[in-house]
Amino acid sequence: MSKKPEMTRKAALAVLHQFSDAVSWQWFLPEVSPERKALKDEVQTALRTLDTVVHGTRASCYGFGFGLCQICYLRYSASTVRLKGDPSGYAHACCTSCLRMLDDEGRLRHIEQVLTGVSSGVLVPPVTLRSRRKAVYSCSH
Repeated sequence: MSKKPEMTRKAALAVLHQFSDAVSWQWFLPEVSPERKALKDEVQTALRTLDTVVHGTRASCYGFGFGLCQICYLRYSASTVRLKGDPSGYAHACCTSCLRMLDDEGRLRHIEQVLTGVSSGVLVPPVTLRSRRKAVYSCSH
């Protein structure tokens, strides 16, 4: 019997985030009990706690494009993206690697670039991507 290679802590946490994302729509069904809704909040708190333990304090920055990439959950985000074909219309924090992958696949609808330490919003022209970008404020961590 062959033993599967162990996951890194970052990879394991990424899988938990991706699982949570995959089942999160269920929390909004009308038949979800108050206990299950409370569990959802606990799961989110647990993931945020582990984010900080595994990735450091910058992972605790949440909001428009801050914290971990919400595509791979392995690296810090550098942009916020909206994806073509995403019915939710939500913006997703996105790292540079995932941004390139999504651009290569033609899945980007809109990009907002996050520049650490920016004191004001500055327009940034696209460098290698076909999509438009705009800088926004960064997290203080």
